[in-house]
Amino acid sequence: MSKSIGSSSGAVRQYSPSEEVKKKKSILQNIGVGSLSGISAVSMIQPLIYFKNMKQLGSHVKRNPRVWYRGVGGFAASFAPTIALQTAVKGIFSNIWDLGPVVAALAGGAFSALVVCPAEGIMIQQQKTGVGFFKTAEYVYTDYGIRGFYRALLPTAAREATFAAAYLGVTPIVKRKLESLGMHAWIAQILAGAGVGIAAAGISHPFDTVKTQQQGDLSMKMATVEALCKKGVFAGFAWRAAMLTTATTVIPFVQEKLDKIVEKLKN
Repeated sequence: MSKSIGSSSGAVRQYSPSEEVKKKKSILQNIGVGSLSGISAVSMIQPLIYFKNMKQLGSHVKRNPRVWYRGVGGFAASFAPTIALQTAVKGIFSNIWDLGPVVAALAGGAFSALVVCPAEGIMIQQQKTGVGFFKTAEYVYTDYGIRGFYRALLPTAAREATFAAAYLGVTPIVKRKLESLGMHAWIAQILAGAGVGIAAAGISHPFDTVKTQQQGDLSMKMATVEALCKKGVFAGFAWRAAMLTTATTVIPFVQEKLDKIVEKLKN
């Protein structure tokens, strides 16, 4: 059975159950593609995150690769669902509310802070102390309660909104524009990812620094606005620019390839 619904032009169109099934499949596709693309980037960006965090916290950077990957399990377990969540929410906002890709990606990124914030807070504490994931989570909960897991939620949301807009919204647009000018797809992807990644790092890095400092010192009382105005908010910028450049190049590329594979399987 089909039903009629209105459109912005006043016309009435028939809406069938098959369209609803297709939309649900699209959401599941976004979740799957987002998860796999997130996993593909973890091993490359984890050391960059360690170097960035240590610079932001003013801590000594160790040359032991085992230390660089400290907390990678918790990060991987959160990063893949985060990219999946951002991709799925962006798709929902684009399909249901008909928002543009950049605005929809901004919304998806901000929403994902609910997952990102506790996971990254635990990872930062692990990088400082070397204590295991569950012991660290127990310490945060015992000393600070649930609020400890959501320390720095607002700067996290601002940072993730910028990040998601960069790799889900702006990078694919720039890549298509470069390809329309006759540039090879690989070169277009690299240039788009690098340019957009560096720009996104410049916009969001102060929020990321404040987030890292607040999660690194859970007893810090400084307000976010005050912390954003302090010197040193661009500490570790080079490492984060490298991280975002990697992410905005790799993740959209992997997502594009996975989407093509899924569409072929559907047909």
